Formats: sequence, C-alpha cells, structure tokens
Amino acid sequence: PDLIDRLAREFGSQCVVSGIDSRVSEGEWRIHQNTGDPDKTEISHRRTLDWIGEVTERGAGEVVLNCMDQDGVREGYDVDQLAAARAICPVPLIASGGAGAIE
Repeated sequence: PDLIDRLAREFGSQCVVSGIDSRVSEGEWRIHQNTGDPDKTEISHRRTLDWIGEVTERGAGEVVLNCMDQDGVREGYDVDQLAAARAICPVPLIASGGAGAIE
C-alpha cells in the first residue's frame, strides 16, 4: 500500500492505476494475489470494496477491476460487483473479465 502513496506523490494520481483481481470467497468479494499461476494464487484477507476505498484514498487515479469468476467464461460482466465498486469508487473504474461478444 505504501507504494501507492509514494507513486502518487512523485508522479501524480493520474499515473497510478491499481489492478485488482477479485473473486467470491467465503460469501463475499475478496482480493486474490499471485493470480498468474493457479498453483500460487492466494486469497487475501482484504475485501474487494474495502481495498478499492483504500487504494483510491492513497492516490490511485484509476482502478482496473478483474472479476475473476467471469473472466474467460463469456457470460457477461459481474454487474453486481461492478455496480457495488462503482458506487464507492471516486475515480475511473475499468471493468475486466466477462466481455465475450460485441452483442
């Protein structure tokens, strides 16, 4: 988290983008780490919406929210999670995971 503070101070919030991998765990959206390798993926103690609030307070100028449960399945975006994130996110929010077709 301190890196976000330092980057925002040094370069400005417009240069800081926080990428967040999120998936339902224990009945709520939680941050997942090291998601590039399924054998190394870890569930964080952080809840997704809490983390979005923290990174934006620290100076992130954009948030990319990857809704992992929808990623790669071509069944549309996780509209509920994105709406909840949008409601508390004061900076641009980029949806990732779920788009599958132009229709």
